[in-house]
Amino acid sequence: MPFVSVMSTGDDRLENMNSPQGAPATEPQGWFYLPNPQVKLSHPDRELRQRQWEGKALELLHTGSGVWRLSGTAGSGVSSLLVDTVVHRIQTGVDPANIMVLTGSKESAQRLRRMVYEALVDDEQTATDATLVRSIHSLAFAVLHATSSEAIELIPGAEQDAVFRELLAGHAEDGGAYWPPEFHDALTMLGFARQLRDFLLRAVERGLSPERLHELGQFYHRPMWTAAGQFLAEYRQVMALRQHPGYSASELLGAALHAVEHCPEVVERPLELLAVDDAQLLDPMAGKLIDAFIPHARLTILAGDPDQAVFGFRGAEPEYFLGHSVDKELVLSESLRTPRREIAIVKTLSQQWEKVTGDIRRAHLSDGVPWGDMAVIVRSQAQLNPTRRALMLADIPVHVDPTDVVLAQQPIVAGIILVVRALYEPLSSSEWERLLLGPFGGADPVTLRRLLRGLRRFDMQQRAMDTLAWLVDPRNRDDVAEEDTVLKGLLTSREYDVLQRVQSVLWAGYQSIQRGDSVELVLWELWDAAGKDPADPQSKGLAEHLQTTALRGGTPGSQAHRDLDSMMALFDLAGDLVERIPEASIRSFIAEIAEQELPTGVRDRRNLRPEAVNLLTAHGASGQEWSRVIVVGAQEGTWPALGEIGTIFEQNDMIDAVSRGISPDLPILRTREQLREERRLFHLATTRATEQLLICAVENSEGDEEMEPSRFLGEFAERVPGIHVTIAEPGTMASDCIEEAAGQRYTSLSPSDFIAELRRCLKDPESSHDDKNQALRQIVRLVKAGVPGADPELWWDTTTPSTEAPVVQHQSVALSPSRIDSIITCPLHAVLSRIENPEQDTTAMLGGTLIHNFAEAIVKGADPQEAKDLVLTALVEFIPVPRWQTETQREEWKKTLEQVVAWVANAGAQAEVLGAEVEFGVALNSDLRLAGRIDYLAQFPDGSTRIVDIKTSNSPVSVADAKEHPQLKAYQLAVSRGVWDQGKIREAREGEEALQVGEAKLFYPKSSSRTPFREQPVLDEHQLQEFEDQLPELASQIRGPVFVARAGKHCQYCQLRQICPVQPEGRSTLDVSS
Repeated sequence: MPFVSVMSTGDDRLENMNSPQGAPATEPQGWFYLPNPQVKLSHPDRELRQRQWEGKALELLHTGSGVWRLSGTAGSGVSSLLVDTVVHRIQTGVDPANIMVLTGSKESAQRLRRMVYEALVDDEQTATDATLVRSIHSLAFAVLHATSSEAIELIPGAEQDAVFRELLAGHAEDGGAYWPPEFHDALTMLGFARQLRDFLLRAVERGLSPERLHELGQFYHRPMWTAAGQFLAEYRQVMALRQHPGYSASELLGAALHAVEHCPEVVERPLELLAVDDAQLLDPMAGKLIDAFIPHARLTILAGDPDQAVFGFRGAEPEYFLGHSVDKELVLSESLRTPRREIAIVKTLSQQWEKVTGDIRRAHLSDGVPWGDMAVIVRSQAQLNPTRRALMLADIPVHVDPTDVVLAQQPIVAGIILVVRALYEPLSSSEWERLLLGPFGGADPVTLRRLLRGLRRFDMQQRAMDTLAWLVDPRNRDDVAEEDTVLKGLLTSREYDVLQRVQSVLWAGYQSIQRGDSVELVLWELWDAAGKDPADPQSKGLAEHLQTTALRGGTPGSQAHRDLDSMMALFDLAGDLVERIPEASIRSFIAEIAEQELPTGVRDRRNLRPEAVNLLTAHGASGQEWSRVIVVGAQEGTWPALGEIGTIFEQNDMIDAVSRGISPDLPILRTREQLREERRLFHLATTRATEQLLICAVENSEGDEEMEPSRFLGEFAERVPGIHVTIAEPGTMASDCIEEAAGQRYTSLSPSDFIAELRRCLKDPESSHDDKNQALRQIVRLVKAGVPGADPELWWDTTTPSTEAPVVQHQSVALSPSRIDSIITCPLHAVLSRIENPEQDTTAMLGGTLIHNFAEAIVKGADPQEAKDLVLTALVEFIPVPRWQTETQREEWKKTLEQVVAWVANAGAQAEVLGAEVEFGVALNSDLRLAGRIDYLAQFPDGSTRIVDIKTSNSPVSVADAKEHPQLKAYQLAVSRGVWDQGKIREAREGEEALQVGEAKLFYPKSSSRTPFREQPVLDEHQLQEFEDQLPELASQIRGPVFVARAGKHCQYCQLRQICPVQPEGRSTLDVSS
């Protein structure tokens, strides 16, 4: 984009803002220049390319007329020739108002506009009141605006998607409305709404009205088409209730065509030049609108590349570009982009990121390539977040186009949503935690834990999160103020600051709402209060902090840009809502934002990108170029992606029926066409580089998931002679065209990886003396420069633990039977799993609690039917499942509960019930105590006891495992060392006869097998003593400070793998010797 230079003229005068107009200047303070500047376009920073044309291209440039088709491969200069033609017409005196340049998207229009303006930077040209370069949808909007007497609104895709889902939710509540019965349970699912929206977009792009779509459904016996037609009619009725007419992008084109039919004079203005770039990406309705302007243009250029027709899933059809009648045709066959090309095949994802980040950092640090002149391209949006995380971990600033991200999923917007919700409704513990750890709370995990610990001391009668919610609630402000001194005594300054941050933000929002402020003003009050010190109104807040960080650049700067862009987009949407519905509330606005599941279009005010590496999808790379490009994730199964599109609504069949007259009853294999489009998409991604291209893929058949390079890599290597290919291990890619560089090792140049490489060299016994000396010298340089992590005194393997004290410091240890089982399985998990997230119950744990409580109630005489009804009610509330699974879940649980009732009745007939959830506690020695609860305890006529432990897993353990089951052994030991006393088991005193075990069983009420029991033989005294002798050693394993980790089948579901030394993930974290 060219810069604007503002120069004052000789007649400019200084005026004092507080003096009468024309008073002479005497002091510089308080004076300003009158707004009388001359404005001129100045040179951009980068050097403009000088292009030379010949032959037919020269004819088109100087004397072209009629309709031309201009095509060429990527990088051949199609867009450049189109731009030069526009520039030449302007330079030869054509009024820019008589030139119209169209593109398929606003991003493409922006790039083309910049090229035109840069080419005109030295020319003394007059300005124009017309838009020189615009998207096809911008043209459609202009046509509607010119022919309509009322305001027109554009409906973003995210908003339309939310409306669709709201209507479908209403249909579900009404019993399914007009949808086929087999799809009633799917109406509330996100995937159904997405497929419906895509289907209707394609229908509207082909000019189908609701009535016509309904007729097609009836004619071809497609009830989903018929229902979709009715839905479209209902949707349009709802949108007609808006203050101003609203159109989606697809509807906009149809409405514009309708306006042209009724007011043809809107397109009859003579044009000197009509140029259309990327014409292969147009859908049929866009083509019809352009055709309305062509007869009135002296020169029309349809420019494009059929090999880049990659938007078929959006309804684009290259037939318009290829089949349009033209007077002349020009093909540019030679690409001007000749980058160095490389394919890297690695064994693991970590190697892939090391290669990618290392190449990017070397290009920037060694070759001087600006961050913004590099791009990383992935196949789909699902790959954006993991790729972004990997790049930012290597200290690489990343820019993701805001139109590729869902606004509600941005951390700063998610924080705003939680803040507003906290003003109206209770938040869950996890939501409060996200709010405190986010930008509006500013806490780190350690500070949060300490804050909650202090709040527990403040009020021991309720959970810490409930106390926090009460303290920050603005309605309790006066009561909280009375407790301020107590809080300051319990909390550190840092913890108290976090609490005050949240209090001040909520108070600002609460006051604004009470004043009746608009959505924009409430949003501004929240934003203005965020991050400020409540004791210092002049302190800088979150906005100033993000602005400063963004200007500093680097990785934090790119994230700050992302946050600021997200907030600006949020304010834009708030402004749009206030214009449309002035009385709208902040609560309804935030609910609307939270419900959006699609990326939200944003307005580009800066017309600039932050100095960061561009991360985008292959579709988003269309029409762009960078000096260095890396294509990541070229894997089979990902690229090509050959999944079906719109299977519920038979979207492709509808398109064929409307566009080509093919009956949907005729089976058509579409894989070949999908594969062609995927190949074109790969071609597009690999033709964006001007200097260097890297394609990276993983090949590994030994991991949990087999990974294979895309078939397109072999095709690419065969098509490009002399391509450089590096392979982690030889022989992994069979192609005669590939030159293998075996044993390649990749290293990122991020500070942490560089320090690790130096440390590895120092500790490697095979490193040479010279290499070790050089590594040592570099480490000394890094330490002197203050690089974090370089000082050997901070390395894990050169320091000692902060404490050698045991974790369990009191003398006596209490073991429960379930704890014994956990310790035997893995002592590390037995300890850490108890502190991992002590306040959060998993769904499985909640289900187990319901079954145990139900069994206890039945044993104690509760009415079985009433108890079952209570459990099934709680099931719906606390263990939700998708609607289509509700009935299945209910039936499964009914069988489980009935099995519990039948077992209790049968067991009571065989033995006298002593109790359920029976508490016990027996001291085995002065250092060890066995304590816990027995699910079910009964006494046989001979005085022996029956022990039953209820298990809530679906599958019983094997008979052999049951015989050695540690929990049952622990229960037997506790009973054999205790006596029955007032509903509990206590240890037997001297002279008292201990209980005898008559039976020990595991009961699996959720099991579908005929025998839901597993029995353990009664242990004799020798076996009991042998088991008891093992317990002191088990107790010592949880005292610490060292804990043993054991591998086994339980590791598959363990949540501690990232820090477990026996797992690959944990070894990479903890193994300091590598």
